[in-house]
Amino acid sequence: MSLSSSSDPRPSTSPPKTVESALGLLRSLQPQLTALCAAGKPGTLQGSLERVGAFESRNGAKVMWVSPREDERWPESEEELQERLKLVRVAELVHRAFRNAGYITETRPLKLHCTLINTSHRKPFNRNSQLFSFTDVLASDAILELQPSEDHAQATSVTPSSVSSSNRMVRVAFGTYDIPEIQLCAMGSSGRDGEYISLGNVQLTASGGSAAV
Repeated sequence: MSLSSSSDPRPSTSPPKTVESALGLLRSLQPQLTALCAAGKPGTLQGSLERVGAFESRNGAKVMWVSPREDERWPESEEELQERLKLVRVAELVHRAFRNAGYITETRPLKLHCTLINTSHRKPFNRNSQLFSFTDVLASDAILELQPSEDHAQATSVTPSSVSSSNRMVRVAFGTYDIPEIQLCAMGSSGRDGEYISLGNVQLTASGGSAAV
C-alpha cells in the first residue's frame, strides 16, 4: 500500500490513505477476526510452512520463499485442514477489506509467503541484484533434509527433472507457527534484527502474544 502521513499538505479530492486510517480499518476487523479464530482450535491461528519456491526470471532467482500449502493433495488430518482453511479465511478477509476500501490496487491474487532470501538486500548494495540458481537449491542436500519424513524415505534427492517447470516448488516441513496478531509494517524499514518496523497491529486472540507476522 502507498500511504501518506496524516500531516501531508497535498490537496486531495478524496480522504487520504494514511497509516492512521489503514490501522483504523485493520482494527475495525477485529470482531470478525476473533470470530474466525474461534473455530477449530479455539482462540488460535497457526501457519504451517510446507512449500519452498522462488520468484524467478529467465536468468535466475532473486527471492526464495516458504509458504503454506494450497491445493496440493498431500496427507493432512481433519484438524490440520481446518486450521489451514482458517488461516486462508483470515487472510482473505483482511485482503478483501483493504482492496474494497481502495488501499490495495494490486490485482494479482493474494499469495501468503515468508521470504527467506531477497538478493536485493545484499550488502554492499548493487543496483543489479545478484541472482542465484534455484535449480541448484532444489538439488541440494538441504532441501532433501527439509522434506517430510514420508517423502524423505522415498527420495534420494530433489532433482530439477522431478519439479514441474511451470510450478517450481517442492514440499518441505518448515514448521508450524502461532500467529497472535497482524501487523502493518513499513516496507524498506529495518529494525534491530533486520525486520520491518511495525506501525501498529490488531490482536487475533484474547491473550495476544509477543510474536507476530
